[in-house]
Amino acid sequence: MDKTNEYVLDRVKEVVGNSNTLKDKFKTDVLDDIFGKRKYLKDTKKRLERKTELLQLDMETIENNIAELEVDVGLGKRDRGLVDKIIKKDTDELTIRKTEYQKTEKELDDLGQERSWVDWIERYGEKLELDTSNENKQKDFLRGVLDKIVVKSEYGYGRDKTKKIQRGHTLDFHYKLEVVDDGFEWTDKTTSPWISRTSDGGQVDQSPMVRLVSPRKKKVRD
Repeated sequence: MDKTNEYVLDRVKEVVGNSNTLKDKFKTDVLDDIFGKRKYLKDTKKRLERKTELLQLDMETIENNIAELEVDVGLGKRDRGLVDKIIKKDTDELTIRKTEYQKTEKELDDLGQERSWVDWIERYGEKLELDTSNENKQKDFLRGVLDKIVVKSEYGYGRDKTKKIQRGHTLDFHYKLEVVDDGFEWTDKTTSPWISRTSDGGQVDQSPMVRLVSPRKKKVRD
């Protein structure tokens, strides 16, 4: 387990440390306007939460109206044909509110991810200083850049060439941003400062086959 943890941490640190995308994103998101970004996220979150509250009230009101209409029909106070028309209109409005509510919930989720990203790049920002001195900080670092790690067993034939045995593992690192082998180039050196451009890389980094189990020690004969 210790060997696996060490391998994972070292490989992710290497990818992140070499990422031009992260360096550029840090410069624009943190150095330029980290305070403004946080204020925007806070204000937007408050606005979206208020919007969901109002949509919930609207949906509850419409549902109560439909229920009351059904009761009136049951008591003979209203005509079924007229009530069905009203209920259809209310149901259409309810569908619109539900769709808007789901959309707003998705915006809140996206906002939460963006806020997590701002938190992460602020903690690990300057020159991508990777503070991984203890287990908790290592976990924070890995969760900040990775969606998941997929471990695959690799098999091959043993010495007798007749039976396949497990020879090791490959690990697929799924990153939250396109930082794997991303590119960088200067596009205009006639200006001051020079103008550069980064190009997206991949989001998945597959390791070569690694043996994550220590080899057995040979017995020493007296």
